[in-house]
Amino acid sequence: KEYCIADLTLHKENKVALRWRTSDEVVLGKGQFQCGSRKCEQRENLSSWEVNFAYNEQGENKNALVKLRLCENHSKQLNFTSRKREVKRLKKFSATKGQTQRKNQRNSPVASCFENIVSETNEESEPESRIWNRRLNVELEQPSREIEFERYLEDLLL
Repeated sequence: KEYCIADLTLHKENKVALRWRTSDEVVLGKGQFQCGSRKCEQRENLSSWEVNFAYNEQGENKNALVKLRLCENHSKQLNFTSRKREVKRLKKFSATKGQTQRKNQRNSPVASCFENIVSETNEESEPESRIWNRRLNVELEQPSREIEFERYLEDLLL
């Protein structure tokens, strides 16, 4: 997602003019590290907003979801008539955790089926505190391979 420069002079009429940043503005950090309003130079307390940018390129209408970094005053102007979507920075830990979960899901198609089965069994199972109070039912437990092999040999010898 790219950053844009906004002209908020007609914000009361719900008209926001957006344009791409020039190469000089990119070098200076205008719209990314400074307020993205046309004449504002503020660098502190900037909020990030995602805005749909509809533009015409070589006769073809295009849309792009762009980021606007605005100070408090210009953020109020942007949201004067309708609330835009604010981009909030996630903690690094939770972001990396989500990425690894997504990678695991992509790599293993069985994982999603397994999760569905686990969620169904969790809904049907007893509360956790009761499980530990009950006696273990050995008959329901599946025997290990060694136990099955021993039983097989005993049957052969008898």
